[in-house]
Amino acid sequence: NSDKYTVKQVLLSRNAHWTATDANRAVMNAIRRHRIPRRYVRTGEVFRFGGAKWTILNPSPGAFTKHHQVSNASVAYALEVNGKRFLFTGDIEIAGERAVVSEWQRLELGSADVLLTTHHGSKYASHESSMPSSRRARSSP
Repeated sequence: NSDKYTVKQVLLSRNAHWTATDANRAVMNAIRRHRIPRRYVRTGEVFRFGGAKWTILNPSPGAFTKHHQVSNASVAYALEVNGKRFLFTGDIEIAGERAVVSEWQRLELGSADVLLTTHHGSKYASHESSMPSSRRARSSP
């Protein structure tokens, strides 16, 4: 039922993938048809809504814009709400992970209370080599 939610703005990354598939073109057409404002985000931007603070950590301006770079173009962000900090990483791969770690350190965000691992925790994600050596978590095989 479309009466349940009102979308006031769409936040997304700049990437050619938004026009590369029928499904994505349909999403973009629906956004235009409903006249929903689009905002292309970039690292360092901060949004406050829903009682929370959202700090964008990826993508950097001009980074990961080609269709084949769509995973690394995922919007990654730190969400701070009720005194807790969450890190959402989307589908970023090693290059995107390095960019997120760099931005996290630049902004001196400290520790995250919760991490949503990249690619939903697949074995191809959350590369140990992307993490600062002092912050590497130990994992079991």
